[in-house]
Amino acid sequence: MMKKFLIQLSKYFLIIALIANLLSLISNFLLKRSSIFKASFLVNNFDPEQAFDYFIIGSSRGLTSIGSEEIDQKLTTRGINLSQDDTGLPSQLLMAKHFFESGFRASYCILVLDEPDFEHSSMQINDNDYRMAPYLQRDYIYDYFRERERGIIRPYTLGKYVPAVLYSYYNTELFIPSLFTLFRPTYRHRFDQYGNYTYPDSQLNPENESLKFIQVQKKISNTLLYEFEEYLRTRGCQLILYVAPYENRELIIQQEVKAPLINHSSTLLENSYFYDPIHLNEKGKLEASSLLAKELQPLFQK
Repeated sequence: MMKKFLIQLSKYFLIIALIANLLSLISNFLLKRSSIFKASFLVNNFDPEQAFDYFIIGSSRGLTSIGSEEIDQKLTTRGINLSQDDTGLPSQLLMAKHFFESGFRASYCILVLDEPDFEHSSMQINDNDYRMAPYLQRDYIYDYFRERERGIIRPYTLGKYVPAVLYSYYNTELFIPSLFTLFRPTYRHRFDQYGNYTYPDSQLNPENESLKFIQVQKKISNTLLYEFEEYLRTRGCQLILYVAPYENRELIIQQEVKAPLINHSSTLLENSYFYDPIHLNEKGKLEASSLLAKELQPLFQK
């Protein structure tokens, strides 16, 4: 009797597992053909045969501090913003690899570098790295997760072979968005057709209130930047480091990495440019993009 029960239970478990994996594979397919996340947005909306002049990579500060559209209008260039919020330098190197491994080309990579990554980077998986999961079958994506994933249950590592583990674990981040893309495959999650995103003009501070900057000594010495620079060099691309404006911090930077550095940490002098202390609003983004374009012009002409 018990044996028969166990056989039946095993059959039900096998059927459930097969259905779960089938649904996960369908979800993965839907996400890969969509534009909801930057990884698939890049692959599905641009032609690798048409090279970019540059691409922007960073965290939320890269996403909201500068706009490729504004730069392109001023310099007659072609760029794209591949920044993603809640990511660090390891995630940004992964995105750079995804750009080139997907067949795209660019002469320059503008890396919007944040203070936490100046000297070292955490080996942990970042909050929004799950957005790369639809491409887990690619070796460079899988290796990234395998090297960083910790714990008994490792959904990314197991997810390459058993998709249901990954899509069950990240059901609200992956499975539910995949259902949404079934009806709106061209929907982009918080970015426009150029990959940019803009915070609304903040009303928290008076427009005429000037900022008093706190000077902070910083060093850029993260060894991962050397790997970043070397990888780009093998792809015929030059790394440009950019420090976007802060509301009240002037970073005095000592640089060990030899890539060109544009330090705009203290270039905007009014509170009215900022959505919060580390993010620009729409007005600030337009001004920062204009200032950056002036700095990029001689670098692009070399």
